[in-house]
Amino acid sequence: MITYISAFIFYTFAMVGIILVGFIIYKKVMSTTKSENKGLIKIIDCTTIGPKKNLLVVKIKNEKFLIASGAEHTTFLSKLNYEEQNNIQIPRQRERQNNQQQEETDYEQQERLAAQRAQLEQIKMAKLNKIRNQFKQLYNQDEIQQTPQRKAIVRKLLKDLDNTTSSQGGRF
Repeated sequence: MITYISAFIFYTFAMVGIILVGFIIYKKVMSTTKSENKGLIKIIDCTTIGPKKNLLVVKIKNEKFLIASGAEHTTFLSKLNYEEQNNIQIPRQRERQNNQQQEETDYEQQERLAAQRAQLEQIKMAKLNKIRNQFKQLYNQDEIQQTPQRKAIVRKLLKDLDNTTSSQGGRF
């Protein structure tokens, strides 16, 4: 029984070792063939024009070509001239530019809204201050001193106005 278990463990490790060695050899062979063709052919842009139909811009060395690809075949359409080559951007690059422009627009809009809010708050506080000063002048006039009812009303309005301004960020 022990010989059976030891033989099983030995053969299991042997098989795992053989698989591991085969994998390492495969990786080395594939990496050398890949490095020889590295950068030779690149897909610059791809646009879907229908089900299983694409337009591809392919770069081979320093030239760009327009290729149509379908489910059953691939067709060479044309070689792109210098102006057309410069107008084609890598999709990620184009997406990054669009995102950056959108972020800048959002940030500018947020700053503009914050400035508008601050300006409206200043106008509101200035109006409250003006009303408060008018009530103080009214309270200090001799005519109102003669009528205690009016004086009480103005005092209450001043108190309410003070409470409003203090809750808005402090007294004046």
